[in-house]
Amino acid sequence: MPQTFKDALAVARELGIPFLWIDALCIVQIPEGNSDWQRESVRMGQIYENAICTIAATSAVHAHEGFIARTGRSVFAAEPCLIEGFVTNEIIETNQQPHCVEIETSRPDFFNCVSNSPLNQRGWVMQERALSKRILHFTEHGLFWECSTLKANDWCGEYEIQDLGACRMKESMMSVSRAKRTQHLCPVEWFHFIKQYSRADFSRFQDRLIALSSVARAVQPVVKSKYLAGLWSNDLIRGLEWYVYRPDTVPRGGKAPTWSWASVTGAIDFSALGLNTLHDKLVDVLDVELLPMQGMDVYGDLQQGNLTIKGTLTTARLPKVNRHEIDDQVYWDEPHMDGNVVVAEQHDLSEVAFGSYTVLPTGMGFRSFSVNQKLEVGALILEPVGDIKTNDFGVTESVSGKYRRKGWMLTDEELLWSHISKKEGRVLQTNMRIYRGMSKIKSMGISWKELNPVEVCII
Repeated sequence: MPQTFKDALAVARELGIPFLWIDALCIVQIPEGNSDWQRESVRMGQIYENAICTIAATSAVHAHEGFIARTGRSVFAAEPCLIEGFVTNEIIETNQQPHCVEIETSRPDFFNCVSNSPLNQRGWVMQERALSKRILHFTEHGLFWECSTLKANDWCGEYEIQDLGACRMKESMMSVSRAKRTQHLCPVEWFHFIKQYSRADFSRFQDRLIALSSVARAVQPVVKSKYLAGLWSNDLIRGLEWYVYRPDTVPRGGKAPTWSWASVTGAIDFSALGLNTLHDKLVDVLDVELLPMQGMDVYGDLQQGNLTIKGTLTTARLPKVNRHEIDDQVYWDEPHMDGNVVVAEQHDLSEVAFGSYTVLPTGMGFRSFSVNQKLEVGALILEPVGDIKTNDFGVTESVSGKYRRKGWMLTDEELLWSHISKKEGRVLQTNMRIYRGMSKIKSMGISWKELNPVEVCII
């Protein structure tokens, strides 16, 4: 038996707990075509939710190394001390009593020692940690305790409470248990968690949805909303406004529709977490159809996911690389290919190829750093599926009405009339000069949504 398993048995015995669950022993670890793994993987959350305590072998590099002997070995041996009779020139000159000086030493920090550890960068471990009631982290910097109300460590043989507030700022949704306790979960907290989760390591990136399923089930009674491929129906439009800062060279695949962040391999972010919030929505969600993989439900892997929204399509000329300028941002879900070669990022856009793309504006709002109330528009970059046609406004549309998501863009309000006749454009521009504040946004949004709305199905 590997040493790490032996150490876990020793801890369980010491705690007086008669039963121990070890994933590698209790589940056959071959995902492809394995009915045992497919059945048990969706129940993993129940194991961790109902466990008395979870043992995190953070200090162990692999199963044969063990963790008890390695725990605390990187702790600096020096302890805080008090130096009495500390004399300075000022004390000598004024005949004062010598000072007593307390010398502190650096102490283990929970975020750096636990959250930033290689173990907690694994996707499956994030689920286990989020759902566990209590966790004992055995790290090279000592033993740490974590539960929904407390984080602590055994610094110098003493019990020391960590700053829970600071940890929550850095680990936004290790508060799943807190959300269950308080019956409140802000939608932005979910976006923060997904942002963190998307950076986790997976040996198979296709597992991103299945490894998240138990967390989603746990918070659904709090969210009180329908779960949709890693997003929630009560905040779906903002949930669609995600982007990949640096697209991975691994081609898109997996078991999620293209409108879901889980369809890409790279780390993602949400516009809702940025400086500017697109308050006014330019689309309406009509329907979402999800078809789970055999033997699973909508919380797991999907065979198909169709999102039907109503909005006005337009066109934009965009560079084939990501662009991060303040006034114009383009984020591709996947890198463009020139044959078998990935089109690399270039700072000089004059050397970059451009193309005309179909885009669907989804929201707009004021730029927080703008002094002249300039509007910012967010739009999905889409690729028509199947046969195509060109509408009266020069926009390339899918005959079937189906599209795949290709990326996300943020730009100024010019996008909203780029395909409209000059007369209509002047009317909109005149309206925008007249209205200010939220009235300006509402007038612009209503005018845009009434122009030429169509049903768009993103698959």
